Amino acid sequence: MMKNVFKICWFAVLFTLFTLPVFAVKMEITSVKNDFLVDDQFEVFFKVNADGESLNALGGDIEFSSDIFSVVEIRDGGSIVGSWIEKPFVSNDLINFSGIIPNGYKGVLSPYYSGYKAGKIFSVVFLVKKEGAGYIKISNGKAYLNDGKATERNISSDVLSVNVLKTENSVSGVSKKKSVDAT
Repeated sequence: MMKNVFKICWFAVLFTLFTLPVFAVKMEITSVKNDFLVDDQFEVFFKVNADGESLNALGGDIEFSSDIFSVVEIRDGGSIVGSWIEKPFVSNDLINFSGIIPNGYKGVLSPYYSGYKAGKIFSVVFLVKKEGAGYIKISNGKAYLNDGKATERNISSDVLSVNVLKTENSVSGVSKKKSVDAT
């Protein structure tokens, strides 16, 4: 009986140690919509959700389908980044960036919601070049805590899928084909 209690306690301790939550800084990649036509321009926002931890630096690379769209403009106005080490720029079909946040950043607070919300890092205006399915994602993302040791945190991110369609009808989902009455 005592062996079973010991086994159960030991299992509970191991289970707790190996299932501790992993805190990751989350990069949010958003656009107002995901379906576009050739020659459309659209803006994608890159925000960081610090998950309540205070960040003092971040950086990474943004990958995108360079065969489907190209970068028109990078906008960093209103950014949480106080000083850019590498202001966002395009190089070899990647957007590189790194910056510091003096005094740290936990998130955006407001009297209209509870908790912290993600803060804007920068946005990118893309031009659609051709039809197809494209993506935008972050790679090599890093964030550093404002803890006096610059403890490194990985940045997790979803992939933003973008569809470029042939006609305006396929974007709106409404077919404008004429129907012929067979009578």
